[in-house]
Amino acid sequence: IETSIKEKASLILVLLEIDNKKEKLPLSTLQSLIRKQELLFPNKKGPCLLFFPKTSTTAAYFIIEEIQASFKTLSPPLTLSIGLVSLDDIKHLGENSSTNLDRLLQTLQTCLNKAKERGNCLISYPIET
Repeated sequence: IETSIKEKASLILVLLEIDNKKEKLPLSTLQSLIRKQELLFPNKKGPCLLFFPKTSTTAAYFIIEEIQASFKTLSPPLTLSIGLVSLDDIKHLGENSSTNLDRLLQTLQTCLNKAKERGNCLISYPIET
Protein backbone atom coordinates (compact mmCIF):
# COMPACT_ATOMS: atom_id res chain seq x y z
CA ILE A 1 0.00 0.00 0.00
CA GLU A 2 2.80 2.37 0.95
CA THR A 3 4.60 1.68 -2.34
CA SER A 4 1.43 2.27 -4.35
CA ILE A 5 0.86 5.58 -2.57
CA LYS A 6 4.45 6.74 -3.10
CA GLU A 7 4.49 5.67 -6.76
CA LYS A 8 0.93 6.90 -7.31
CA ALA A 9 0.20 3.47 -8.75
CA SER A 10 -3.24 1.92 -8.81
CA LEU A 11 -4.11 -0.71 -6.24
CA ILE A 12 -7.37 -2.58 -5.89
CA LEU A 13 -8.33 -4.46 -2.72
CA VAL A 14 -11.01 -7.12 -2.87
CA LEU A 15 -12.67 -8.96 -0.02
CA LEU A 16 -14.78 -11.95 -1.02
CA GLU A 17 -16.83 -14.45 0.89
CA ILE A 18 -18.94 -17.43 -0.06
CA ASP A 19 -22.63 -16.76 0.55
CA ASN A 20 -23.25 -20.30 1.85
CA LYS A 21 -21.12 -20.49 4.99
CA LYS A 22 -21.31 -24.30 4.99
CA GLU A 23 -19.12 -24.49 1.89
CA LYS A 24 -15.36 -23.93 1.82
CA LEU A 25 -13.70 -21.50 -0.53
CA PRO A 26 -11.89 -23.54 -3.23
CA LEU A 27 -8.54 -21.77 -2.98
CA SER A 28 -6.92 -23.72 -5.82
CA THR A 29 -9.71 -22.61 -8.17
CA LEU A 30 -9.41 -19.03 -6.98
CA GLN A 31 -5.61 -19.06 -7.35
CA SER A 32 -5.92 -20.36 -10.91
CA LEU A 33 -8.21 -17.46 -11.85
CA ILE A 34 -5.94 -14.63 -10.73
CA ARG A 35 -2.73 -13.38 -12.30
CA LYS A 36 0.68 -13.97 -10.76
CA GLN A 37 1.07 -10.39 -9.59
CA GLU A 38 -2.13 -10.55 -7.55
CA LEU A 39 -1.77 -11.43 -3.88
CA LEU A 40 -4.19 -13.83 -2.21
CA PHE A 41 -4.62 -13.89 1.56
CA PRO A 42 -6.99 -16.74 2.44
CA ASN A 43 -8.87 -16.84 5.71
CA LYS A 44 -10.21 -20.22 6.82
CA LYS A 45 -13.08 -18.76 8.84
CA GLY A 46 -14.04 -15.67 6.92
CA PRO A 47 -13.52 -13.52 3.88
CA CYS A 48 -10.55 -13.87 1.57
CA LEU A 49 -8.47 -10.78 0.79
CA LEU A 50 -7.01 -10.09 -2.66
CA PHE A 51 -4.60 -7.34 -3.66
CA PHE A 52 -4.51 -6.28 -7.31
CA PRO A 53 -1.42 -4.06 -7.69
CA LYS A 54 -1.07 -1.82 -10.75
CA THR A 55 -4.54 -2.87 -11.88
CA SER A 56 -7.33 -0.63 -13.11
CA THR A 57 -10.79 -0.86 -11.62
CA THR A 58 -12.09 -2.06 -14.99
CA ALA A 59 -9.54 -4.89 -15.11
CA ALA A 60 -10.33 -5.86 -11.52
CA TYR A 61 -14.06 -5.99 -12.31
CA PHE A 62 -13.33 -8.27 -15.26
CA ILE A 63 -11.26 -10.65 -13.10
CA ILE A 64 -13.94 -10.67 -10.39
CA GLU A 65 -16.66 -11.42 -12.95
CA GLU A 66 -14.56 -14.36 -14.20
CA ILE A 67 -14.21 -15.64 -10.63
CA GLN A 68 -17.96 -15.34 -10.02
CA ALA A 69 -18.78 -17.13 -13.28
CA SER A 70 -16.31 -19.93 -12.56
CA PHE A 71 -17.61 -20.47 -9.05
CA LYS A 72 -21.16 -20.84 -10.37
CA THR A 73 -20.00 -23.80 -12.48
CA LEU A 74 -18.59 -25.72 -9.51
CA SER A 75 -20.38 -28.61 -7.89
CA PRO A 76 -22.13 -27.43 -5.82
CA PRO A 77 -22.36 -23.99 -7.45
CA LEU A 78 -21.04 -21.23 -5.20
CA THR A 79 -22.11 -17.61 -5.06
CA LEU A 80 -19.92 -14.84 -3.69
CA SER A 81 -20.42 -11.54 -1.98
CA ILE A 82 -17.59 -9.18 -2.85
CA GLY A 83 -16.35 -5.82 -1.65
CA LEU A 84 -13.94 -3.80 -3.79
CA VAL A 85 -11.97 -0.65 -3.00
CA SER A 86 -9.59 1.26 -5.25
CA LEU A 87 -6.76 3.16 -3.63
CA ASP A 88 -7.61 5.99 -6.04
CA ASP A 89 -11.10 6.34 -4.54
CA ILE A 90 -9.95 6.76 -0.94
CA LYS A 91 -9.12 10.37 -0.19
CA HIS A 92 -6.67 11.78 2.31
CA LEU A 93 -4.39 8.80 2.81
CA GLY A 94 -1.37 9.83 4.84
CA GLU A 95 2.17 8.74 5.50
CA ASN A 96 1.27 6.16 8.16
CA SER A 97 1.02 2.75 6.48
CA SER A 98 -0.80 1.15 9.40
CA THR A 99 -3.47 3.86 9.48
CA ASN A 100 -3.89 3.64 5.71
CA LEU A 101 -4.30 -0.13 5.85
CA ASP A 102 -6.84 0.14 8.67
CA ARG A 103 -8.83 2.74 6.76
CA LEU A 104 -8.80 0.70 3.54
CA LEU A 105 -9.79 -2.50 5.33
CA GLN A 106 -12.64 -0.77 7.18
CA THR A 107 -13.98 0.64 3.92
CA LEU A 108 -13.56 -2.74 2.26
CA GLN A 109 -15.42 -4.51 5.08
CA THR A 110 -18.27 -1.99 4.73
CA CYS A 111 -18.50 -2.81 1.01
CA LEU A 112 -18.50 -6.56 1.73
CA ASN A 113 -21.19 -6.19 4.40
CA LYS A 114 -23.40 -4.30 1.94
CA ALA A 115 -22.78 -7.01 -0.70
CA LYS A 116 -23.73 -9.71 1.82
CA GLU A 117 -26.99 -7.88 2.59
CA ARG A 118 -27.87 -7.99 -1.11
CA GLY A 119 -26.34 -11.45 -1.65
CA ASN A 120 -24.30 -12.68 -4.60
CA CYS A 121 -23.08 -9.29 -5.76
CA LEU A 122 -20.12 -6.95 -5.99
CA ILE A 123 -20.16 -3.65 -4.11
CA SER A 124 -17.41 -1.12 -4.69
CA TYR A 125 -16.53 2.13 -2.97
CA PRO A 126 -18.06 4.67 -3.08
CA ILE A 127 -21.11 2.65 -2.17
CA GLU A 128 -24.24 3.37 -4.19
CA THR A 129 -27.49 3.23 -2.29
